[in-house]
Amino acid sequence: MFFIVVIKILAQSDSLFDCIGRTEIYLVRTGSDPKGIQNVKFSDVKSIKIAEQLFGFNYKPRNYYDNMIDKNCTELKYDDGLKLDFVDNPNWLKNFEVTTDKYTLYLKNGGAIKVGMKGEELKAIFPKSYQQRKAYHFDKISGTVSVIVYFCSAHNYMKIYEIAWINIGLSSKNDVIERIFTVTPE
Repeated sequence: MFFIVVIKILAQSDSLFDCIGRTEIYLVRTGSDPKGIQNVKFSDVKSIKIAEQLFGFNYKPRNYYDNMIDKNCTELKYDDGLKLDFVDNPNWLKNFEVTTDKYTLYLKNGGAIKVGMKGEELKAIFPKSYQQRKAYHFDKISGTVSVIVYFCSAHNYMKIYEIAWINIGLSSKNDVIERIFTVTPE
């Protein structure tokens, strides 16, 4: 039953939401050249060491155990609005969160997304997802309009959607991006 539900959700998401590959995103400091040698694709940020090379050492680490995946994890919280969550072994970046305009998501197709950007600009990049935006009223994102862009990959000319996504939080008051974060359900 679960398998059928997942397939149905993924089939619907193909027609309703935009998707992007993890290899098509660069998470960089705003103002950096996304194709510069110091920048790495989101999919290649697999360790704390790489994060330190890209973003520096000005973070507070927090170690925790994630019961859902039965793994030890480390959160790096930078004081300028970036949070990275790593699974310790094997090393991989589980999620990220950006809450200031100090970081930009550059896309392989030339687009760029950052906090402070207007919703109309986001609509030009991800029109299907923007069309499906929804308001949420719980926890940290209360009063935020959520735009979801699924992670996907191509295989034999087909898009394969992951059950993971980028959530772009827009202010319900002025339609400006306030927060960008990934969700990887366990």
